[in-house]
Amino acid sequence: MSEFDNNNSSISEKKNVLETRKIELEIKELEMKWWQKPSYLSIVITALIASISLFLGFYTGLIDKVKKEQREKIDKLEVQIQYLNSIRNSLDKKIIKLIYSVKATTIINEKLLVEEKISNELLKNQKSQINKLIKQIGK
Repeated sequence: MSEFDNNNSSISEKKNVLETRKIELEIKELEMKWWQKPSYLSIVITALIASISLFLGFYTGLIDKVKKEQREKIDKLEVQIQYLNSIRNSLDKKIIKLIYSVKATTIINEKLLVEEKISNELLKNQKSQINKLIKQIGK
């Protein structure tokens, strides 16, 4: 059993050495400045790259160029809207004229129908009178 105790004590010593080493490394990491730690360094580098990109975007005029292009597109669309509105107004006027034309045509057709009925009645009356005259002459 002494071998077993030796193995246990050996393992226990190794464990103590490793734990001591781990604690030393943790203390060393805690003593490091924040900018020396890799985790903080990646955050700083990302922020720096984003800042530089934004600065270059403004400096080179990229953002101004995009704004200018968008403004030009808006201006073109406003011109197209005005053009389409003028076409719509013109079409509205033509529709109103057509509506009045249809109404006038309907009124004229109604008048023609009334005149046709009157003409047919007059023609019928005249035929009747002519037939009466023919019968009188023929007697």
